[in-house]
Amino acid sequence: MGAKLTSLEPLEASWYPLAFGGKGDEPGQFGTGHHITVPYGTKQLDASDRANAEIERYSPDGTYLETLPLIKGSFPCSIDYEAGYAVVACLFGPNKEKGAPLYILEGNNLVSTVMLKEELGVETFQHLHGAVIRKIDGKLYIIAQSWNPGDIVILEQIM
Repeated sequence: MGAKLTSLEPLEASWYPLAFGGKGDEPGQFGTGHHITVPYGTKQLDASDRANAEIERYSPDGTYLETLPLIKGSFPCSIDYEAGYAVVACLFGPNKEKGAPLYILEGNNLVSTVMLKEELGVETFQHLHGAVIRKIDGKLYIIAQSWNPGDIVILEQIM
């Protein structure tokens, strides 16, 4: 269901049916829809599709806009945006032996892959479940969460 606010004082909304996506691997469908976000300053909804290794983009009314493909074999769980960058946390990567990748995008382009378990030695980060990116005092920070046991790590931009 979708809601349209008709009044703030008192708070009133009108409800209408809203569903989009559906099961599948065609554009605008989900293998496994996992997370949805609204990129700041846009009028779109971005949804992580774990099974199809992509981000599906929709208008606020659910109209399919486009697909942002990721590396095949990745299982994206979340996407978040800040200052022209995006961070995508993945449950698995193409090589399941190496743990889960954290992808950093600039615009729609993959500019970095961080392997928290393999490269940084954070053993509990075999599977990522979510990540956010924020700019504070001119520096970018990424906060990522692992799935089972649910640990959290904070990465700080140093350059």
